Amino acid sequence: MIESKVKKPIKNTFHQKLSSWYEANKRNLPFRETPINPYFIWVSEIILQQTRLEQGLPYYLKFINKYPDLQALSTANEQDILLLWQGLGYYSRARNMHHTARYIQIKLKGEFPNTYREILKLKGIGPYTAAAISSIAFNEPVIALDGNVYRFLSRYFAVEESIDEAIGKKIIQEKGQKLMPKLNPGDFNQALIEIGALICKPNNPLCTECPVSRTCKAFNQNLTGILPIRKKKNKAKTKYFYYFIVYNKKEQIIIRKREGAGIWKNMFEFPLLESEKRIALKNIPQSDFFQNLFKKSQPVIRTISNEHKHILSHQILKTRFIEIDVSKHSYEEKDYLKINHEEIEQYPMPRLIHKFFQQKELAL
Repeated sequence: MIESKVKKPIKNTFHQKLSSWYEANKRNLPFRETPINPYFIWVSEIILQQTRLEQGLPYYLKFINKYPDLQALSTANEQDILLLWQGLGYYSRARNMHHTARYIQIKLKGEFPNTYREILKLKGIGPYTAAAISSIAFNEPVIALDGNVYRFLSRYFAVEESIDEAIGKKIIQEKGQKLMPKLNPGDFNQALIEIGALICKPNNPLCTECPVSRTCKAFNQNLTGILPIRKKKNKAKTKYFYYFIVYNKKEQIIIRKREGAGIWKNMFEFPLLESEKRIALKNIPQSDFFQNLFKKSQPVIRTISNEHKHILSHQILKTRFIEIDVSKHSYEEKDYLKINHEEIEQYPMPRLIHKFFQQKELAL
């Protein structure tokens, strides 16, 4: 009698459960469309850094529409790029993208690098973005660790070390890399990101809907409310900004390009008095900045706005806008550019200025 061989059922592994969940629940996003384009993946990853999907997606669509490929971006004017980026924040991302596009177009003959190590050498690209591009566009099995994935894996493996510190990151990177499949690593990385964003949320994770909760250590040990461990953030510093909107006799206003290495480098703004402490409004005309700016033009203050609070990742800005009339006196300032009011929309400016004009119902 010939003994029949019956195949044992395939074990429903972590990868299979996660992949099945991803195929059934993944969001329909334009940069996931086939064929995969490394340029689109790169642009989407940079825009979505430090940015919520619902905020970043319209910017992605506008960006790709205006700059559909590397060549278009590499030949663009930086001021136009910053203007398109206005309101998204972290403007160094846009400047770095422009630099990198030009580098790839000129030095690499328009060919996007196709390995993790080579992609990581590009300006503005860190380990996560390099891993995302190399795995999704080029099928390289490298774990892509963003905040969602750090949170998910720290809970799944019950990592007790802080995910903000080197030891915690190293543990999660090693454990995550061991999970990486050689087949379709890009889909696996996107599945990890998706489950972190939609299921393993920072607060009140949806564990009953998680396809791998039965093997999740945090879930089984009732640690989901404790993990991941994070170190306490330093308290954000407060700075006080006083912007001067100066009108000359032709009702023109003056702006300048912001120099230096700050977050708003190469963007435009009004004359600005910065202070570590709040300045009494009555003392502003006596300040050295005010005196040097207006010299002998005898300015007249039109209006002073209420204080506007603007929160950045590392500091809080409390800002007032002071409208100044110098129409009755000659006024020349070599460091500034004089423009008509309706021309403001042609210049990239920080979001707090944009919001101020929106409140005044003046379209930028």
